[in-house]
Formats: sequence, structure tokens, C-alpha cells
Amino acid sequence: MNVPINILIIEDHDIVVWALERMLTKAIEGTVIKSAPNFDRGLQILLQNPADLIILDIGVPGGNTVETIQYLRNVQAEVKVLIHTGLPEKEFAAAYMIAGANGFVSKHAAFEDVLEACQTVLDNEKYISNSTRETIAGNTN
Repeated sequence: MNVPINILIIEDHDIVVWALERMLTKAIEGTVIKSAPNFDRGLQILLQNPADLIILDIGVPGGNTVETIQYLRNVQAEVKVLIHTGLPEKEFAAAYMIAGANGFVSKHAAFEDVLEACQTVLDNEKYISNSTRETIAGNTN
């Protein structure tokens, strides 16, 4: 029997939560998903229910600063955090990755890309899209 994968989705748009839940429960066997509409509620849930992965929309109430990564890690040090946002990747990804996020994926990405981001982060690897990786690399030259 597989150990369940516990995922916490911190997202204030019900349709996005619904879509992520459907996608993840179909793709990853044994997935247990909890969700919160704001950052404070997400922290409360995390305190009571350790997660393997947090999918965080940085646009949720209370969750719109890079410090949110540290707040999550103060509750559960080893939790993996995937940023899932409609904000421009090229403007925000580097700051959140430097702050300790394990991955950054756009809400404009295809389902397959979001699923790949989740799997990559769960496999203890970092995830950013190829276009964002190229932009970040170009900014360091």
C-alpha cells in the first residue's frame, strides 16, 4: 500500500482549487488534499495536518510576500512549496525561488506542466519553466 501524498492548496479561487484537486487525485495515487482560501487559514491547517506539498497562490489574502515561504517553513521545515500564480513568472519567480520555494509555475501553464511541476517538486527537485529559466540565466550575464 502506498503512503498517501498530503497536499495543501492555498488558493482563493474555488474553480482553481477544484481543477487542481481533480487533476492531482487522478494523476497521483493516494493523494489527500486540503485547501484554504487565505494564508492564515493555510497556516492553521498546516499546524494540524503536515503536508508533503503546498501549492501556494501568492495572490491570496495574507500570502503576497516572499516571507510567506519562511512562515510555512517555521511551521513545517521540510515542506515543499510550489508557487502557482497568475502573476508574471519572469518578474516573480527568481525572488520566490531565492526565498526558498521549490518551484514556480504559472496559472497560465497547461495542466501537464502544472502536474510536471508538482511531480518534480515532490521528487525533491526544483521546478521553473524553461522560458523563465532562460530569462533568469539571461539576466545573470
